[in-house]
Amino acid sequence: MVLAQNSPIDFETGGYGATWTWTVFENGSNPSLEIVTNPNTGGINSSATVAKFTALQAGQPWAGCESLHGSDIGTFSLDATNSTLKIMVYKPVISDVGLKFVIPTGGSLGEIKVANTVTNAWEELTFDFSSHIGLPEAIGIDQIVVFPDFNLGGRTQDNIIYFDNITFSPPTGPGSPAEAAPTPTLAEANVISIFSDAYTNIDGVNLNPDWGQSTVVTEMVIEGNNTLLYTGLNYQGTEFIAQDVSGMTYLHIDYWTDNSTALNFFVISQTPTIDSDYHTFAIVSEQWVSVDIPLSTFPNVDLTDVFQFKVEGNGTIYWDNFYFYSNPGGVIDYQTDWNLVGLPLEVEDSNYQTIFPESTEGTLYSYNGEQYLLEEELQMGNGYWLHFENDGTTQLTGTPVNEITLQLNAGWNLISGISSVVGLAGISDPGDIVVPGTIFEFTDSYDYATLLTPGHGYWIYASTDGYITISSGNASKTNAFESKNLDKVNKLTVNGMELYFGVELSARDKLSHSLPPKPPADAFDVRFKDGWRVVKDYGEVEVMSTSETLTIIYDIKLNDGEHMNWVLSSESVDYILEDTGEITVPSAERFILELKAVVPATFTLYQNFPNPFNLITTLRYDLPSDAMVTLTVFDMLGREINQLVNTTQEEGFKSVQWDGTDSMGRPVSAGVYLYQIRAEEFVQTKKMVLLK
Repeated sequence: MVLAQNSPIDFETGGYGATWTWTVFENGSNPSLEIVTNPNTGGINSSATVAKFTALQAGQPWAGCESLHGSDIGTFSLDATNSTLKIMVYKPVISDVGLKFVIPTGGSLGEIKVANTVTNAWEELTFDFSSHIGLPEAIGIDQIVVFPDFNLGGRTQDNIIYFDNITFSPPTGPGSPAEAAPTPTLAEANVISIFSDAYTNIDGVNLNPDWGQSTVVTEMVIEGNNTLLYTGLNYQGTEFIAQDVSGMTYLHIDYWTDNSTALNFFVISQTPTIDSDYHTFAIVSEQWVSVDIPLSTFPNVDLTDVFQFKVEGNGTIYWDNFYFYSNPGGVIDYQTDWNLVGLPLEVEDSNYQTIFPESTEGTLYSYNGEQYLLEEELQMGNGYWLHFENDGTTQLTGTPVNEITLQLNAGWNLISGISSVVGLAGISDPGDIVVPGTIFEFTDSYDYATLLTPGHGYWIYASTDGYITISSGNASKTNAFESKNLDKVNKLTVNGMELYFGVELSARDKLSHSLPPKPPADAFDVRFKDGWRVVKDYGEVEVMSTSETLTIIYDIKLNDGEHMNWVLSSESVDYILEDTGEITVPSAERFILELKAVVPATFTLYQNFPNPFNLITTLRYDLPSDAMVTLTVFDMLGREINQLVNTTQEEGFKSVQWDGTDSMGRPVSAGVYLYQIRAEEFVQTKKMVLLK
């Protein structure tokens, strides 16, 4: 059995479909399916060649064509990667199009029908076969059948139908993950893998043993990554050759669901074979969730003889990366230059040069709420700055810590997590003291954290003094302290670090977009003055640069007025930011970002609008500099009717309205009038027509 169907069926030379053996049935004299030139390449289908089916008036409503069993389309099964079919059709009539699949024995679940909505134009129709997944007639398919003109009302003429580009894809929208599960990063030497592309899996794994369950199990591929799908879960098992996992400390699992409301996970040993011990998932929907379950969760299981998993619950669930591993806190990765680090285990010697022997001497710094302090020892739960000359890892041994309670002071705190990866949902904040959007990591620059990784440090902002607790067993990638979304706000990205502008936030929301204290010298950082990521219409941009140039990407999404521009200024150059773009500028420690009025280039008087008019009209003019301005209305004999402007004005784009009255407020008669501007030495006159 091949891993996927032969597709797309595009009827092109060198593609699929054009050379297949298509058999026409129930169509009168059964004229052959033809491969012909596309009758209309100007629409959504630019293909050179397409299939032509002549549906005869004498044929049956269900007349169609079918591929040859066993060779043309290949042999495949419907799963979540291919259960959505699309076909392009060009038809002279509105009628159903039917598609169905057949297995070698002739078994089929019948056709699915979708009607076209336009005639004499290409249209793409979508067919959802996801309800067939896992059913016997959807396993080992080797034939496709097309009903181009399925019309139970009968035909009044012969209809020529063209079809093309039959494609297979996953369902769109909610219901399935758009990307693969996160790729594990632990060293293989510390892992016993049951199901994961990242590691060598043990032999003898049975992902779908017959335990009498009704769950449908499908193996599928998402972004090249093998994934397991449970559909209609009641319970489901996994069997494998018995393993001694007593040297491991955690069981790792990734899952994705959009509808499950209950999931319990059991680890079972051969002796005793009991299923009293299980882990209950705190379900997070519509995203991949990484869960690290301490093996201490299963006290009655003989960890030297584990041979089964069992899942109980409901819904549709995608799974990946089932593996046991030894405590991950013992391996810490770091990068060149400055890192935020922490202590992941209880150790006998907590001197930083013992724990991080490759670190730069004299570079361990803590934070006391006001300034950085030079340190020698690390303490569990605290975070630190530490410098390294090269990328690398360090290996520790010690006692795992699965839960820790930390005291936070009002303001910024530098912390670290526990001995396992913890999602932000694993942070308990009973006093609601953590300000949303203020948990940061540092990888070349500050960014929002989504996980607390052992051995790494993190910034966190507390609105007042209080306590938080970090515990294992939940590693959701959801930011439980997510800040207000600013996707629709103007954005400036400097060397990958994002700032926002053009919006006014409440004090609480603005605090959610503040940044931690600046990193040590020689690290990269960019922020508005006083540590903000967001300003309204003016901001001083402070830069700590590690390069001679800065790459700045801007995205202006908010309309700030017809005669206003956002301007980014250095000491010597102004950059006008319009729409979207990218600039490379020399590094500087300070830029000014502000919303400025556009200054006209010349004195200009514009034609009034509307013209002619009968009630009121608008006169516009431009001043490139401050000037004494008069704007006067005259009749055609040169007599002054009304003076609309007589004052000194600042530079800019100006306008004034005239309501057809004289200087005494009396309506004037219909006719042609002149309006004249005088500004400095600039004089210009135009005509306008008043109607009654």
